Amino acid sequence: MKLLNSFFNILSEHEDEAGNHVVSIKLNPEHVIYQAHFPGKPVTPGVCIIAMVTEVLEQWKQYKLNLTLVKNLKFVGIVSPLECHNIEIVYQSVEESTNILKAKGFLKNNDNILTKFSIIYKTTQ
Repeated sequence: MKLLNSFFNILSEHEDEAGNHVVSIKLNPEHVIYQAHFPGKPVTPGVCIIAMVTEVLEQWKQYKLNLTLVKNLKFVGIVSPLECHNIEIVYQSVEESTNILKAKGFLKNNDNILTKFSIIYKTTQ
């Protein structure tokens, strides 16, 4: 199940002054996932955070990625569509080699870091 354009939408993309690739997204608080997780106080499930990071990365790189390993996924704050209307996915480093892509970064709302990630994918270029 793709989440892009239903669970979340991309608002903009840019490179920041530190050379990070920054993607601004908007979560959809009306999505069916939030009706179950949790009614009245929606929280973005960790698996959806990984899916968003992956789908945005696939769109940026223009090829399919297969998740191989989540090296690190640290929840620092709650990702709620009611409290965090716009979120930024910040890719601090993306290393590509033969059939492997390593991505490291974080999700933030304003200056508050919500989730840190380090993920390894196989590429299907």
